[in-house]
Amino acid sequence: MCVAAFRSKVPQILWHEDKEYVYVSYQVFNAKNVQVEMKDGFVDFKADGEDGSHYSVKVECFKEFDAEKSSHRVHGREVMVKLKKTQKESWSKLLKGGKASYVKPNWSHPVYDSDDEKAFGGNFDGMGMGDFDMDALNMGDEPDMEDEDDDMESEKDIEDSDDSAVHEKVDQAKVQQAS
Repeated sequence: MCVAAFRSKVPQILWHEDKEYVYVSYQVFNAKNVQVEMKDGFVDFKADGEDGSHYSVKVECFKEFDAEKSSHRVHGREVMVKLKKTQKESWSKLLKGGKASYVKPNWSHPVYDSDDEKAFGGNFDGMGMGDFDMDALNMGDEPDMEDEDDDMESEKDIEDSDDSAVHEKVDQAKVQQAS
């Protein structure tokens, strides 16, 4: 769920997570007059941008977070909100409701945590790819189309000749191929 104030812009929001926190980045360049209120599963964000634009958005988060242990910091290009998870489990999305065009995962911060890979999508065991065998596809025995064309042209040229020695070599090659 999202509520935007009248005559305000909604900032681009990027998010990522680790086992302990969800990081929400509000993309407002050189933000001033920043107000971030976190309570009851909502984050209410307001700020003024360098260009004089006012940004405002209130989002309802997908899961519960501990507002007292959460925080925010203003950086040059963004306002980073750090939400403390109440449970150490992966969030499949940031918002409780449907998708919003201004909210995107921050792919520059992938999760690599060897302690709990399954919870965060990092374990690919059981996918059946570990014992993949190319020979099982029977791809190595047959020539490709280009090879077949080359063989056919050379045989045709040889068969057109009257030289019996050449015909004998062709017959021997065919016998060897068959066996």
